[in-house]
Parts: sequence; structure tokens; C-alpha cells
Amino acid sequence: MKQGVLAALVGAALLAGGSAQAAVQLDPIVVTATRTEMAMSEVPANVAVVTAQQIEQRNYTDVMSALRDVPGVEIREYGNGVGYEGSSSLYINGAKEVVWMVDGVRMNTRGTNLALSNLRDMSNIERIEVVKSVTGSLYGSDAKGGVINIITKKPQDGLQGNAGFMAGNFGRQQYTVGASGKSGKNGLRIQYTKDKKGDFKDGDGLTIPSKLDGDTLGLTFTHELNDENDLQLSLDKYSADVMYADDNTKLAKRRYGKIDTQSARLVWTYKGEKWDNHFSMAWNKYKTNYNNWPTNVRTKLISDQLTWRPNDSHRVILGASHQKDTIVSSGNAIVKNSAYFIQDEWSFAPQWTLTAGVRYDDYDPFGSKNTPHVSLMYKVDDGMDIYASWGKFFVVPTTYQYNTNLNKTLPLEPESGHATEFGVNWQPNDTTAVNAHVYKRSTTNKIGWVPTPTEANKWDGHYKNYDEEKAKGVDISVRKVLSDTLSGQIGYVYTDVEATPSRTRNIDGYIPRHAVTASLTYAQERFDATLGVRGVINRPGPSADDVIKPFFPKNTYWITNLSANWHVTDDVTVYGQVDNLFDVMYAEQSNARTSWWGTAGAWWSQPGRSMQVGVNVRF
Repeated sequence: MKQGVLAALVGAALLAGGSAQAAVQLDPIVVTATRTEMAMSEVPANVAVVTAQQIEQRNYTDVMSALRDVPGVEIREYGNGVGYEGSSSLYINGAKEVVWMVDGVRMNTRGTNLALSNLRDMSNIERIEVVKSVTGSLYGSDAKGGVINIITKKPQDGLQGNAGFMAGNFGRQQYTVGASGKSGKNGLRIQYTKDKKGDFKDGDGLTIPSKLDGDTLGLTFTHELNDENDLQLSLDKYSADVMYADDNTKLAKRRYGKIDTQSARLVWTYKGEKWDNHFSMAWNKYKTNYNNWPTNVRTKLISDQLTWRPNDSHRVILGASHQKDTIVSSGNAIVKNSAYFIQDEWSFAPQWTLTAGVRYDDYDPFGSKNTPHVSLMYKVDDGMDIYASWGKFFVVPTTYQYNTNLNKTLPLEPESGHATEFGVNWQPNDTTAVNAHVYKRSTTNKIGWVPTPTEANKWDGHYKNYDEEKAKGVDISVRKVLSDTLSGQIGYVYTDVEATPSRTRNIDGYIPRHAVTASLTYAQERFDATLGVRGVINRPGPSADDVIKPFFPKNTYWITNLSANWHVTDDVTVYGQVDNLFDVMYAEQSNARTSWWGTAGAWWSQPGRSMQVGVNVRF
């Protein structure tokens, strides 16, 4: 209840009037929703941004922790995530099919969580753009929920070094060291991070065995060919040893694992008066071994996007890509995709903008798909835009789903569907931004698991294309600058995913019916502090006969986080953070079903109150 009161106070503060100078960027430039640079208020889609300033103020240690504070994003994590990097999942608008990108380069690899495992250098992130809309016409398979694009920082003029240290309870330690600089046409950035985690306690004081010993190395090289052409080469490597346990009823069962992920990306950008071009190549490796269960996938990608602006009211985008995934751990099985897309954006009147596009994907061995999309935006005045959109999407089976059915000679087709969306972007004044969005989504050929246990194999089963899944929802967010030192934001999300033959309502009750996020930031020249509240409301788990209730420790809970930074000098910052301030007992994954051979209380509880302090130094 205390956390609910805090959220109400934050909301009341945001709704209160008052004049102020904009201390935060209410209308940032984004690129992901339309593949071109646009002010967020003019994008015909539901978009959220996590800025570098927010990452620094809230001391996020990984991408997942930053995305938890984005309205409409739901995360299902096993405990503190250690050992379950490949199993934890993220949902947007009730769909876990999401496209991950870094600097506009697609990172999805069939059947893996490469992006979540590999992207851990938060100091290198300029912003995280989250598109909570169907974008199949631009991004192809997996864009059912939306797109997450991580924009990295570019080396700046001069030479600068940095080092940091953080320590906390539950064996938490982090060490960072790096350097960045630019001289003439060349820039270079290198960063190393050591991460450690140990056993943790949940909100009930139960000790959960856990160990992480990870190393992250990031390297970025940039070169300006001339005033119009830039090259960027990025290399990321993450390796870790982990120890983890089963659910809370089997903590004595220890598991061990190793992670080795690598990513190399080459991007050439041309920006001219009438033409822009974005060419990229990527090589990714995802290799893990959890409890003697190996996964080894290698990906090669090449893509090109050409943007033509014949005049100020017309913009055309053409693109093509080819991706090859080699699943080494499945007998070197190969999945290939060639795609081509076109989008035409036309402002045909002072207040109207029509955007239409289509994408063609040819997946081997899954066949081909066309995904059209159209949106219409009307500018009511300088502070308000309203839009409507319709688009198709499809989802290719994962490698595991496909191989499971292939071994049983059973056919499996991609999921497909369409979504209709309406929204408004409203800035009534210089200190307030309001975004409201409603959607309705329909999926056919939905893939679900059919258990067929036998005496020889109690886990036996196969995947099947079910008839249909329908979903609808509402997403409202308000950002407000209250004064020169105080700003905040609040978001509310309603999600309703209808039941299918293989799942009960709201994805077996894992997706909450209602969710609230709120934050209040106080910032002066040398000190800043952020209070954040996240409310999960009505998340009951499955409503099936075999459920051992309670499925979760709590169906409704509020999590409060507090962070503070003291900038001792321009180059030295001391910070502290408390997560789960009120030591709430909760879980996001559970095994409390008899059909899963689970028992009462068989969940993976989240960490209780955790505290960290640290220092960052620039030199």
C-alpha cells in the first residue's frame, strides 16, 4: 500500500500546474518507428525513449533494468536472471515477438536472447528507442510487439578516460575502465566491465543460490570519410560463468553454465541533400551451455536502406537485407531470409501525412510473406497530432519449435496477423507531453505446445498452429517538467490478450491486466535523485485445473526504487541506489502446476531490498 500511495503522490505532482523551463527533453528525435529522423511527437506510432541522462540518473546496470520502467514493457525474469539469460523474456503490448536492434542493425538470432546477453555496457548508450506498435512492413518477422533499438554513443573530440567501482549486498560488484577520444577524422572507444553477483535473499528472507562472474568488452572505431560519409565498426564480447538453482522448492539442486556471445557490426552512413544511405554488415555468435544443454548459433547479416527526399513533403525509403543463421548445436541447420521493403511518406496537405509501405520476406525453409502497412496522421495544431494505422505482421517459428516438429514429421507454419491502432501525441505547453494509444491485434496460426507424455518420455509433445489469438490494449503516458529542478513521468497500461487452446487469458495470466510506472526526479547542479514506482496489478497466473494456488506470491504488487548521485566535481560522481525499497516478496516466473510436476510455492522469487554504492571518475 505504501508504494501505491507513492505512485499516487507522483501522479498528483505531475498533474499539478506550474511554469518551468524545460529541464528534460520532452520531444526527442527518434529514428526507429519510420527508419528516418523525426520528432517523437510527429511519429504515427507509440514510441518511448530511455535517454542517456535517465540511464545515468537511475544507475541502470543492464538493458533489462532500463526497460522495466517503460510503460507497456513487461519482463518475465527467473529470480535475478543469472543462469536464465536464455529463458527470461520481454513482452511489448502482450507479445514477446520483438525485434532487437543496435544502431539500426538487426540483432535477432533464431531462438536466442543475444541482445539481452550481449548488451551490458550502459555507459555506451545514447538512448533506447522502444516502438510499441506493429512494424512488420519495415522490420519483418518478430515485429508483432514492436522494436527496441539501442543507439550507441560516438567518440567525441579529445581524449578522455573513465573508471568506476560499485559494490552492494548480495555479492554485487562491478568494475569498469575505459577510454574514448577523437582526433581529426578518427574516433575510438574501448570499455571493459567486470560483473559479479552472489546469493541473494527474496522479500521473505529466503536465500537463493546464485553466482555470476562476467566480463564485457566493447570497442568502437569511427572514421569520417568526408562531410557526407561516416564509417563505424563496433565489436562487443560478453563471457560469463554462472551458478543458479531451480525453483524455490528445489534450491539444493545447483546448476552451472557458461556464456560466450560476440557481435561485430560495420555501418556506413551517407547523408546528402536529397539522398541518405545506411549500409550495414553484422556477424554475431551466441554460444551457451546451461546445465549441459548447449546452444550455438552464428548469424551473418547484410542490409541496405536508401532514403530519397524529392521535396519537403515527400520521402521514400527503399531497403533490402539478407540474413543467414547457422544453428551449430542443431546439426548445422540453416535458416535464411531475403527481404525487400518500400515505404512512401507523403504530406499531401498542410495538416495531413499519409505513410504506406510493404515488405516481402522469403524465409527458407518457412516460405514467403508480404506485410503491408498504412498510417494517416492529422495535425490538429502545433501541439497535437492524431493518427490511425493498420498493418500486418508474421512470426517465424523458433529453431527449437521447427526442429521439434521436424523430428516428428509434423508441419508448422509461421504465425500471421494484423493490428489496428489509434493514437494522439499532445504537447499542451512547453513543459508537458501526453501520449495516448489504443490497439487491437489479431493473430492466426498461433503456435502453441501440445503435451503428449508417454511412459518413455513424460515431457514428450509437439507444437501446433492454433486458430487465433486476439488482443487489445491502452497505453497512456504523461511527462512533465514541474520546475527548474523537478520533473517526472507517469504511465498506465491496460492489456487484454484472449485465451487460446493452449493458454489461458493474458498469456496464462503472466501479463498483468493493469500496470503503472511513475518516477519523480530532483536535479540540481551537483546533486540529483530519482524515486521510481512500478505497479503490477492483477497478474494471477494461469486459471487452469492443475494450478496449485497461489501461483505467484502476489498477484498485485508495487516495487519502489530510489537512486541518488552527488557530482563531487565535474569529473567525480558518487552514487547510491536502493532497489525494492520496501522489501516486497514477488515473482515473475512460477512452476506451481501439477502438469509441470510442480508443487506449492514453486516459483523463482525476485531479490528483496538490495543496495549499491559506487563511484565514477573521468580523467
